[in-house]
Parts: sequence; structure tokens; C-alpha cells
Amino acid sequence: MLHIFGGAGRGWFFLVASVGCLAVLVSDVRIVRRLARLATSKDLHQMCWLLLREPDAGDAYLVLYRADDDPDEAPPMLLRLAKKSQARRLPPSGVADVHGLLNSVTVLVPWIDGSPVWTRHPVTTLDLTTERDRGRLTYLKGSETHGQ
Repeated sequence: MLHIFGGAGRGWFFLVASVGCLAVLVSDVRIVRRLARLATSKDLHQMCWLLLREPDAGDAYLVLYRADDDPDEAPPMLLRLAKKSQARRLPPSGVADVHGLLNSVTVLVPWIDGSPVWTRHPVTTLDLTTERDRGRLTYLKGSETHGQ
């Protein structure tokens, strides 16, 4: 096989690159399977959501609030969408069925208008008593623009 791809030098490069690509593919398949299981899991919560976009990069985020709790008592959660294009089909706010455990290190899959909204990022619980999280939320709302 090494001789087919231009001798030992190029052949080794091709072989190493092929193994690397195969490892990435296997990793991505595992992530997709885990997300698919999560999207249909029994851990279901009704949550209110608000769509926000980062002013500089344009990344889309959902701010999630528990629908059955007092918004002042339960901290909001911030979920970054996998693709900016997903946000184009979403209204500015609403209520979603969110699959997944509600903790600060998990990935959640909201279902909005009958379709899953995908992400590969864990949810971030916002502590609005800190200046950092209040500033982050203000930045996403577009009230102030600075390069974070």
C-alpha cells in the first residue's frame, strides 16, 4: 500500500492521515448516537426560552427558564446552538420540551415546534448575582457591544 501512494514517505503520511480521519469519524458517530438517545430520553422538562444572538460573531443561544418555577428563584441556563442556521427558523421566544438532565454539565436537546434543536455544547447555568454572567447576558441581548 505504501508503494501505491508514492513511496514510503508519502505512503506513511497517507496511512497516518487515514487512521486519524477514521478516529474522528468514530468519535463523531458516538456523539451523534448519544445526542439521538438524549433527544428521545424520558428526562423531559417544559422550559420557556428566549433566542439571542451574539452581536460580533452571530452565534445563536437559547436562554432557558424553567416553566414551572419562579423565574427569580431558578437560574436561567444558556445553551449555544450547533449551527447559526438553526436560529433562522425559530421565533424569538416560546416554550419547549427539553430532554436531558437539568444540571450545569449536561447537554440538553430542546424540541421547538416539533423539531429538535441540536447542540454539542453543555448548558451553562447563569448566576445573575455575578457581574460576569450579568454582563454576558447583557452582551448577548445586544445592549452593549464589546469583543468578548
